Amino acid sequence: MDPAGERPGQKIVKRVVKVGAGKSASVVDLQGPRAIVALRVNLDIPAPPTDRLLLRKLALRITWDDEARPAVWSPLGDFFGSAPGFNNYKSLPLGMTDEGFYSFWYMPFATRAHVEIVNDDTREHQISFSITHAPLSRPIEELGRFHAKWHRDAFLDPARPIDWTVLKTRGRGRYCGTTLHVWSPRGEWWGEGDEKFFVDDEKFPSTFGTGTEDYFGYAWADPYIFTNSFHNQPIYNRKGGHSSQNRWHIADNVPFQESFLGSLEKYYPNDTPDLWDGVAYWYLAPGGENLYPELPLAKRVGYYIRPAEESAK
Repeated sequence: MDPAGERPGQKIVKRVVKVGAGKSASVVDLQGPRAIVALRVNLDIPAPPTDRLLLRKLALRITWDDEARPAVWSPLGDFFGSAPGFNNYKSLPLGMTDEGFYSFWYMPFATRAHVEIVNDDTREHQISFSITHAPLSRPIEELGRFHAKWHRDAFLDPARPIDWTVLKTRGRGRYCGTTLHVWSPRGEWWGEGDEKFFVDDEKFPSTFGTGTEDYFGYAWADPYIFTNSFHNQPIYNRKGGHSSQNRWHIADNVPFQESFLGSLEKYYPNDTPDLWDGVAYWYLAPGGENLYPELPLAKRVGYYIRPAEESAK
């Protein structure tokens, strides 16, 4: 349930959307000023490993106020906090349950909110949406726009080869969350690197962590699934394979006035192989940098395949 409870003047829009192969479909087009306060999605999810492909072939796109580029773009499963595929867990802002996926991120807009679903599969899919929207609790001029973008290796700095960029942006806003999916087919431990948050072009990061595993809420390698309000590990395979973690900066969001650059030290390079992807979640004032593009299906699936020498064992 929405931790804020029922909001005065809220309305619920329910849609069952059929989206054809290789097509996108409009889910809802809301007029503002208002805020989306809950987003629920339900669909028939196939058994593993087919669910991993489907939840990467479907993507969520949300555009605020007729901006040229969507503020939210992510494969559907990744947006809700875990990848690959369906992994049952519950946290405060996001979750995947047997009743469907949910998001309680507060998403304000001034004039328009356009929610779309993209289907890059070769067949049609039917998806149920429930979207709750409400009047704003304060003037829109005081509110940032919610952003969530998925990527694999975007905006890496050659001068800092060990640092995997989570988010790079300019403008005024607040950083509020990270989802990380690690594909490590040989089972190397990936969690020794530190998180580094550079705020407002600072030369040394004002947040410099003690290990990626600490950042995601545990110390030492934890081979068990765990779920909490602000940090979760919905899937983990210590012997080699997929793991997924998230960390929500709700009580400890990171404000910035001019820029934000967040990174995680990547303990093994891609050719180990050890491949990362993730979603960054942040709020940004209108006019800020929204650098991350939508990525084609070829970039989202097919890359987490065991090396030939491993498959032969």
